[in-house]
Amino acid sequence: ATIHASEQSRVLTVRGRTQNKRSVVVQSQINGLVVNRPVERGDRVTEGDLLCQISVEDRQARLKESQASAEQAKIEYEGALKLAKQGLQSETSIAQSKAKLAASEARLKESELELARLNIVAPFDGVVEKVEMEIGQYVTPGSACITLVDLNPMLLIGQVAENELLFIKPGQLAT
Repeated sequence: ATIHASEQSRVLTVRGRTQNKRSVVVQSQINGLVVNRPVERGDRVTEGDLLCQISVEDRQARLKESQASAEQAKIEYEGALKLAKQGLQSETSIAQSKAKLAASEARLKESELELARLNIVAPFDGVVEKVEMEIGQYVTPGSACITLVDLNPMLLIGQVAENELLFIKPGQLAT
């Protein structure tokens, strides 16, 4: 019998599991009452989408107070500088005015950040895997809002016998 060599297709069946690229528990940075959670388990979200919202409470009033205090400190500091040019203000008074201005500006920035942190948003595109907060729940800094999973790309993990490794090469088509 004459035997001719011919190419044969090899089929390698690999059993395994899928794994997401990353998974993040998105947390609150401030305390307060949850007033809105527009996402549910399994929802797809894009970066910047609202996940949970915390109540404003008195934060808006504190922001207005900080703005007024910063404006007053700025006027006082500018007045101290004008008086210093005329020789009517000591360096200690100027330093006190400058310190008061810096402190009031820091409180203003803190108030602005606190208002910005009321909305907990998605850090990346993904799927809501687990919901941690409910509307009406009181949360503290570090409380979990949701668990967000990044599914692009997915990692496929499987085990192949050593004698089959010779037939697997990077870039090969797989289904």
